[in-house]
Amino acid sequence: MDYKLSLLVGDGCGIKLVQAAVDILSCIKLKYGHDFKFENCLIGESAIEKTGVALPQDTIDSCKNTDATIIGAIGSNKYIDNFGVDQSRLAIQKLYSNLKLFSTIVPLKDLKLFPSHSPLKDQVIKKNIDILFVIESSNGIFSSDKGYKQNTNQGATAFDTTSISTGQIQNISSFAFDLAKLNNKKLTLVDIADCSISSVLWRQTIKKVSSLYPDVEFDCMLIDDFVPRFFTRPHTFEIVLSKAILGKSILASASSTTAFNTLPKAVLGAKNKGVYGSYDYDTQNNINDPNPIGIIRSVAMMLYYTFGLTVESNAINQSLNQVLKSNKPSALGGGINCEKFVQQVTLKLINF
Repeated sequence: MDYKLSLLVGDGCGIKLVQAAVDILSCIKLKYGHDFKFENCLIGESAIEKTGVALPQDTIDSCKNTDATIIGAIGSNKYIDNFGVDQSRLAIQKLYSNLKLFSTIVPLKDLKLFPSHSPLKDQVIKKNIDILFVIESSNGIFSSDKGYKQNTNQGATAFDTTSISTGQIQNISSFAFDLAKLNNKKLTLVDIADCSISSVLWRQTIKKVSSLYPDVEFDCMLIDDFVPRFFTRPHTFEIVLSKAILGKSILASASSTTAFNTLPKAVLGAKNKGVYGSYDYDTQNNINDPNPIGIIRSVAMMLYYTFGLTVESNAINQSLNQVLKSNKPSALGGGINCEKFVQQVTLKLINF
């Protein structure tokens, strides 16, 4: 099979991260015969420098016309505004919006491979932690009406007005239930239904959707109850579903439990076409020798979710785990740099 991919290198360490993804896919081509065609696109600081905008129309068009997108890292100290917001990173959500992507997926597993990098207690890490986070990414805070009102009686006032419809909730809920049914896992909705009317609508709608999946175990949980249970008994969760604004906090919590930048991320839309990369990679951290684990795992997710190449996806993950049992990239205190680590994974993969 032939596949067309958009490569969004971005900034800083993005060059080496995307190269790691290309190396893994080149190995998949050699072993399984799939051909991958790449289109290089601009985004972030590099795009601003060359075009004046962080997300050029050419990049949007390329991502729409290819089968999937791989993203390296975006961020720049040069374009931070007076409020401390990196303007180059605003391109990310704009890209998701233009591609009509609605679901962010981040798996958390294999913490046993990084025990010294996790704040969780040893007895917790030893449990079989295998969680799939599914976050609604097209509505709520990401698509809210935002603004300021100046010179009010109490000074300036800022606002974010968010909304979500039953149809939008049904869309992401059905997606999560399908994943739960396929993998025989329990689904947990995390919300703030005690103080948010939109969360109440989430509960009303998802309970109706759950009737279409009688074989899937399902429950609802307030964020107040989820957080302490997640840090003490994470193995009791399997698939966690939440809305946009809570999802940012939930994913940040998940990321804090494992080694730096080891989590992959997929943002999907219709027919599972989407954008893949490491979760929340800092472009300036380990810029000369980044951690490639997240981007390697994201390539495996792409083969699984977008292309349906289950065997190839499993081969990448298992090859990566075999290497991690004996070595770690230098970004995590191991003995080999990014390029050599990726080379070890490709050698395992070609002989898998």
